[in-house]
Amino acid sequence: MTSPELVFDVHGSVTYSGNGEGKYPVESNLWWFGFDCAHLGDASESTIMWGFDDGVFRSTKYCIKECERLADQIVSRTIL
Repeated sequence: MTSPELVFDVHGSVTYSGNGEGKYPVESNLWWFGFDCAHLGDASESTIMWGFDDGVFRSTKYCIKECERLADQIVSRTIL
């Protein structure tokens, strides 16, 4: 079996995958995939506030597009 971070192309790679057992992110019988924008080269509101603004701020619009891109990749690899 190949790890999700090697299969899917999303910002910073897949940083979370797991089922809903234990109620994280929510209790369900679904499988969850996630990524984040807190990598080297990424800026956040706090890094900008403290004057470390040499990274790139990833907007909500950017994150939504990455979620959609990840979802498309998941669907294209799903065997029903």
